[in-house]
Amino acid sequence: MAKISIIVPTYNRKDLIGCAIDSVLGQTFKDFELLIVDDGSTDKTGDFIKENYSDKRIRYFYQENQGQTYARNKALGHSHGEYICFLDSDDYWPANKLEISLKVFEDNPDVDVVYGDEMVINHEGEELGREKIKRYSGNITKHLLVENFIGMSASMVKTDKIKEIGGMDEKVRVADDFSLWLRLSRIAQFYYLDEVLGYYRLTKGQISVDKIARLDSNLRTVLNFLNNYPDCISKKDKSEALCEFYSKRVRIFGEFKRYGQGLREFALAFRSAPDSLLPWRALYRLFIKAKVNE
Repeated sequence: MAKISIIVPTYNRKDLIGCAIDSVLGQTFKDFELLIVDDGSTDKTGDFIKENYSDKRIRYFYQENQGQTYARNKALGHSHGEYICFLDSDDYWPANKLEISLKVFEDNPDVDVVYGDEMVINHEGEELGREKIKRYSGNITKHLLVENFIGMSASMVKTDKIKEIGGMDEKVRVADDFSLWLRLSRIAQFYYLDEVLGYYRLTKGQISVDKIARLDSNLRTVLNFLNNYPDCISKKDKSEALCEFYSKRVRIFGEFKRYGQGLREFALAFRSAPDSLLPWRALYRLFIKAKVNE
């Protein structure tokens, strides 16, 4: 039985999946299984894999198109490893990703999730820099409610923890990774490793490229999580988190000159924590700073 199960969902990524597979096979840590679930590709992704890779650690599955959430769960159902790693088929890893992540688990037995930074790259693979997001260790629910700062391809998770929460939530079709981290945060200890553990490729059509679409999906995910788990954090932490969450939205809507939406988000931020200065700072950036920069 392999130590680590690596899950790669794919859909019409024949031109990029080879890079992802090569980065797995090139890992310094070798005791893994690679489960690739083809979610109904029409570009002969499966043929490409079968013709170019014969490594016995690779297991290929095909399903009719249902979405990456179902693809990930299918792979989880076939996995045997003590740890799970996710790798999107248009991303890739540094050669020591598995080795250094596993070392953190060995040195910190109470840790359930290890994650690091992602280097953002363009379609051609040119580095655009790390995302400048503050990241946290330990019990991170409060911080995670504000922003999803965990990259799917830069993480490693204990398998038993994922199974405890029932895997991916198949009711969530967008931002399923955010939903996973939020649900895991209720029962898991996280460890942030200040290393690049994944290369995240920006390609056309990704929801993460569209800030407004990402805002909307994150809002649905946060509200759904709090509705399902209302007692996951204290009322004080919840109020502070929502205040910061809505204040961030105010600033982003200001970037797009959507002032009406920004005002509505300000009201939600203020209502969440009336004593906080964050909504007022966001309001300043929405109107005063935005007008100065025009």
